[in-house]
Amino acid sequence: MMSSLYAEYGLLPRLTVGLDVNGHAAIASGSSAHALLFARLPLSAPDRSLRAAAELALGAYHANHRSRPMLRLKASLGSGFSSLAGPGWLNLGAEYERIRADRAAYKLNAAIGLSDGPTIRPLLEIETWKRRDTPLIWTVTLSAMWDRGPATTWLIGLRRRSPDAALGVRLALWRRF
Repeated sequence: MMSSLYAEYGLLPRLTVGLDVNGHAAIASGSSAHALLFARLPLSAPDRSLRAAAELALGAYHANHRSRPMLRLKASLGSGFSSLAGPGWLNLGAEYERIRADRAAYKLNAAIGLSDGPTIRPLLEIETWKRRDTPLIWTVTLSAMWDRGPATTWLIGLRRRSPDAALGVRLALWRRF
């Protein structure tokens, strides 16, 4: 079972800061977790249709009763689009995570969804993760989002993850403050 908390705040017009906490508990492989503070800077002008950003995150990773420093570097591209179903967005990301020299991981992620329009809006996410000593791991999540008031979005989805193609459920609450 996975649980997570993600929060971000626009501290300045061109600086977003945040917190990313993620935990994973499994009977066979034990548990692991990370807690990261991050800063994100836009790399493109705010009036561009294609937006780029860079992110630096520092924190700790915990597994097997040991904690280690953790670093994450992330680059992302995003763009809005128009479709017959309504306006939407597409995001592509590349990440480098380092817990220690022999434990670097590389991630490629993509997400596409509708930002407005129908009462229930689709969201498709594809995530990949690779470390030198492990096979490629992928996750595909298909979700439905709906707004409950001006500041709350609920999300429910089905998630399939390799290596065993296990099926899971994703439940999320997005809150705008």
